[in-house]
Amino acid sequence: MEKTFPRPASGLIQATYVAVKSSGTLTVTISSTDSTFGEDLVLVMTGWGDTDGDGLIDQFAVQPTLGDDLPLAQMTGQFTENPPALPGAVVSTSTLPIFAGGDSNRSPTLSEWNSYVVGKQLVFIYTDGNFSTLKLDTSSSYTTIDEQGNSVQGTYDYDRIDDSTGRLTILESKSYVYGQSQTSGSTVITSERRAIFSLNFYNTDPLYDSYFNALGGLGIHFYMTTDEETLSSGTVTTKAAAYGRLRVYNDASVLSE
Repeated sequence: MEKTFPRPASGLIQATYVAVKSSGTLTVTISSTDSTFGEDLVLVMTGWGDTDGDGLIDQFAVQPTLGDDLPLAQMTGQFTENPPALPGAVVSTSTLPIFAGGDSNRSPTLSEWNSYVVGKQLVFIYTDGNFSTLKLDTSSSYTTIDEQGNSVQGTYDYDRIDDSTGRLTILESKSYVYGQSQTSGSTVITSERRAIFSLNFYNTDPLYDSYFNALGGLGIHFYMTTDEETLSSGTVTTKAAAYGRLRVYNDASVLSE
């Protein structure tokens, strides 16, 4: 899927590599005498992450450089088969929350939400194909990106309603500036948005087969019952109710790569 590394017009490039580990960084230097290859390709890998909480590394950051002075865009790498164990992690079903597998089908408590969801990014995938993200910075605040590409901060509240349902309420404020600058003649209008999502929790299928002893994860369907934006001018905009599913990521940027 990568498009910028050296590649021949046809066939394969024969190359050798040297891997050097230093603390949490793995540096892989790939060299070849093939004229198509050019200078060495250096891959610096860091940020080893366990996105699904199974004790295995499945995502990491890659900073590639071609030659001495041609840095390429940072990339997100993923293991698709036989991921290595997270350093210091012990894969034990007894250490996982009960909603992460087995026959139980219940919503997380507030304590479990704070332990396993806060700090992650929530991706709302609507049935019409649109999606939006919330990065839960703390147990009560989040960051998102609005339709104009601006970063917006807001607050939220999670409530466990019963064994299989919960409620997520989000509140965000922002200002719209009309005119060329925030000087005389400009008009500033503030807005308050309030959205309520009814959440239905269920267990996903196992991530791998029984050979790997890896449990399923927390699945979430949502029903957006309320989404209203009130401007200081008095205008109220209401979005229609919508359904979708919700996924939890350590780093949702992988979706756009």
